[in-house]
Amino acid sequence: MIDRFIDAHCLAGVDDWLSKNKTELAHRNFLDEYYEEAVQEVREFRSLIMPFPSSENGSFIKENAMIEQLHRQFAWTEPVYAFNYKSEENFADLCQRLEKGSAGGLVVWPIVCDLDLFDLAENEKFLYLISKYPCWFTIHVGAGNEAAIHRVSSLRRYCPEDAICLAEAFPHVKFNLSHLLRISGKALEKAEKLDNIIIDISGISTHLRWYEYGKNVFPADDAGDLAEMESAKVIHTLMNRPGLCNKLVFGTQYPFGKWYGFGLGRELEMIRKADLTKEKQEKLLYLNFETFFQKGDR
Repeated sequence: MIDRFIDAHCLAGVDDWLSKNKTELAHRNFLDEYYEEAVQEVREFRSLIMPFPSSENGSFIKENAMIEQLHRQFAWTEPVYAFNYKSEENFADLCQRLEKGSAGGLVVWPIVCDLDLFDLAENEKFLYLISKYPCWFTIHVGAGNEAAIHRVSSLRRYCPEDAICLAEAFPHVKFNLSHLLRISGKALEKAEKLDNIIIDISGISTHLRWYEYGKNVFPADDAGDLAEMESAKVIHTLMNRPGLCNKLVFGTQYPFGKWYGFGLGRELEMIRKADLTKEKQEKLLYLNFETFFQKGDR
């Protein structure tokens, strides 16, 4: 039985690109439907809400303002604001938010914003933020197949091992490395040795369902046996690895899962089907997140 969760990866507001180009796909979330699904499933929940990946000019000014508005409206949310080091407007806006203490979590969308995690590590805006404010970062992790499926013209460094390198370079900064590190064998092995990361499982529900140009998009090329496993079995396998069972956290990337029939209820059903012990299920759903972020850390 599942009676509680923390969703580390809930998209809120409107995705700019999808709203103009792919309106048939779920691209907005003002939390009403999400709330209705949640209260039907569990007695207690919290959700970290963050902007969708795309913004008209990359500044995320409107999108971050919407996150603040929704956070004020829904007491069960925690705001995570988008950071784009290429936008001066974005940086100024985030500094104001951090000065007011209204932000702690920041999300980086490297694929849509055409960012490079190695450049991020040397970027003066990033270095300023981590030196002045107690912020932490969710990093959207690519699979490394983005050029092959024509999502980008050229691949930048935002793949699983690149995200690991970023976390290794800043051991005093906390990171949530998203999308289960695309079940990359090498990245997951390295992740076991890091104390400053959690890994959300958002997007795993699309595994073996999301195909483009004949390719299973979710996993990295070095996913090995995991690439052939159904989502629930992947979760079961990784939660039974001693070095990972304290690092994995629940995340949905809601509402993108709806593209493949996964609303919040079905995301939770996937966790039930993972056949975890009660202890490990609770770790995944909320305890790992709470342990990682001790009181006062966010």
